[in-house]
Amino acid sequence: MKIVEREEKIDVKLEERLSKQNIPLKHLPGRPVKWRKEAVWVLEQSVRKRFKRFEIIDTVEKGWMKGYLTDLGRSFFQDLVSVKNNVIPLFPKEYQIFQFYVTQYHLNLSETVERLIKMDLDAGSILLLMSWAKSLSESVLSDLQVDLDDHGAIVPPHLAKGLEAEALKHIRENVLQLNEKLVTFESERDWNSGEPPEEDIEGHLQTTLPRDLFEVIQQNIDVMKAIGGDSRVKAMEVCWECMKDLQTKYNSVIEQYAVDFFTDGLKAMHDRGDPKPRYRMFMPNMIACANNCLLCIEYLQEQKEFLIQELKMPSNKLSPEFEATFLELRKEFQ
Repeated sequence: MKIVEREEKIDVKLEERLSKQNIPLKHLPGRPVKWRKEAVWVLEQSVRKRFKRFEIIDTVEKGWMKGYLTDLGRSFFQDLVSVKNNVIPLFPKEYQIFQFYVTQYHLNLSETVERLIKMDLDAGSILLLMSWAKSLSESVLSDLQVDLDDHGAIVPPHLAKGLEAEALKHIRENVLQLNEKLVTFESERDWNSGEPPEEDIEGHLQTTLPRDLFEVIQQNIDVMKAIGGDSRVKAMEVCWECMKDLQTKYNSVIEQYAVDFFTDGLKAMHDRGDPKPRYRMFMPNMIACANNCLLCIEYLQEQKEFLIQELKMPSNKLSPEFEATFLELRKEFQ
């Protein structure tokens, strides 16, 4: 750097002297050397080279994304720590070398993340990526006093929006699949077992359907926190739409169960005195189904309160569409 700065100063002095004679500096052999510009280019390439090893991504190995992001984040953070502790003293202040490295590392990191985003990521990988980006930004801000957002988000807003849409799509698909499994499980296993439904601590009959559903919905809403913004609200809206699907499926099998009972079940009881296991617990099963629907209504109200309280979203700020969906869904479960 001493040689570079020396040659830069020589260029400046020569240019000042020759300008008085209207002679361009470039007319002198080997001048200007522009070594400072060359040094900056070399430094840029050295940073790019550091990221070269993250270009090859093995998507076959299970859990590749977590290991990949861990290595990428560790390299990014440790390199900037090394620059701050060891490189700054080697450069003149006007180079603002730490700021230069932050800019270059952020640029290359964003390009690497963009390549990741263009891959066909599943919901888990998308949320892992968003959570990782947020965590890395927080670590750099806390330990290095550098706000990466000043250089632009690690995941650009337009790409984050696409990731959010993809994550919501996966949530919808997963909850819809769960609906099918839950309704099938209850109607084909529980009702055919001939055993009474389980009871809650107060002795109310119910099944595991609402509990399993609420657990998955809450998990999906919570993980969307990594994306930020109103993503959790959007996830909740998607899950509420899926609950409409559940109610439709549930209502259909309940109605068919009732039809079967009042035709085949009662006839069998009259003829043989002992109904099939499927009809033996018809009334307790119907009570459990009614209680399940009441639990769904309570859960909807709890989620609405969550928006108002935890997300600090006043009730009068909820969109008319959101309120309409809430009222419609509550009515359907009634």
